[in-house]
Amino acid sequence: MPASPRKLKCFFNYRRDDHIAAATVGRIYDRFHQHFGEAFMDVDDIPPAANFRRVLDEAVGRADILLAVIGTEWAALLRQRRDDPRDFVRIEIESALKRGIPVLPLLIGNTAMPTFADLPESLQELLDLNAYRVDSGRDFHTHVSRLIGDLEKHYGGAKGPMENSLGMRFVPVPGLDSVQFSIWQTRVQDYAAFAKENPQIDQSWKNVEYRGQKQGPDHPVVNVSWEDAKAFCHWLSQKEGQTYRLPSDHEWSVAVGIGDREDPRQSPAEKSGKLANVYPWGSAWPPPKGSGNFSGSESASEYDKIEGYTDPFPFTAPVGSFELNHHGIKDLGGNVWEWIDDWYSIDQTYRVLRGGSWNLNDGMLLRSSCRNGNRPSSRYVSRGFRCVVLSAS
Repeated sequence: MPASPRKLKCFFNYRRDDHIAAATVGRIYDRFHQHFGEAFMDVDDIPPAANFRRVLDEAVGRADILLAVIGTEWAALLRQRRDDPRDFVRIEIESALKRGIPVLPLLIGNTAMPTFADLPESLQELLDLNAYRVDSGRDFHTHVSRLIGDLEKHYGGAKGPMENSLGMRFVPVPGLDSVQFSIWQTRVQDYAAFAKENPQIDQSWKNVEYRGQKQGPDHPVVNVSWEDAKAFCHWLSQKEGQTYRLPSDHEWSVAVGIGDREDPRQSPAEKSGKLANVYPWGSAWPPPKGSGNFSGSESASEYDKIEGYTDPFPFTAPVGSFELNHHGIKDLGGNVWEWIDDWYSIDQTYRVLRGGSWNLNDGMLLRSSCRNGNRPSSRYVSRGFRCVVLSAS
């Protein structure tokens, strides 16, 4: 059966002892449940001996958007519980950010947005998100109606986020009406489902290690060729009943934010590296903290490190470990090079790769406009891929 867009599933995250928020969230929830038909609030039924982080993560994972309801006491309570490993509110928001689920800070009444000092490092991405304000008094219904309309416009309906049966999440990209982009690179667990049904495929992707660092199920699959990636997309299309493929070179440029600055009639080779000081994270070099998985000071190599940058991963990182870009997509810079559908040049010898990888320190190779090329049968520990899915008409 094809994966189809659903009515928006909203998860309400709030503190019961943040009194203004707690007094208002039930009213908002009732409106959302009435309009969208499904909403989630509170995770109380955690069985004895269950891993509470996993239970919370799975609950959040069923949602299309998380609304972090923030009242006047929210920031102070967060500071008080900074060292509490069972702070469910913090864990739920962390889970949504890691999964790439949109998070909307919902400010109640005259509540101010938390400051940088209020937030632990894991939640500082909230400061970059566009918040929404809901009055708890006379304008309550007007504000909530506007909120529902805006969410439905941007996240609901046929153009909204989509999740398939493997848990791969896709988002629309302005300027690309024909496809939606996976928010992260294809994972080991996704490829394992394909391999289970196709045991004859090359096994280089399995149990990959680099200098003692192992791949987990949520890491990007590597050691896959362009041909392997195409076979996965064909299998997934048959499984899901709609068309999956690798992105084109121009589509990838639009997703990373440079599509309007390149000539789509030129070959990838002609455009490669031409936009100086334009990176997936902005214009700064070295990359700001948290920009992606590159070869920083954590690298096992004695050489080839980005001066002034570090990240926690000497090999691949779990997908979604870093910040979303403005289209809601992760890891367009670093982690693994991504196979692209196009030929690199008119001689049709190499296929295109975009985005750089975990073992790069070169500012030229990490530019948004940089293209790499490899033979379509080649496999490396720094190569993976990302899918797009054709949008519903």
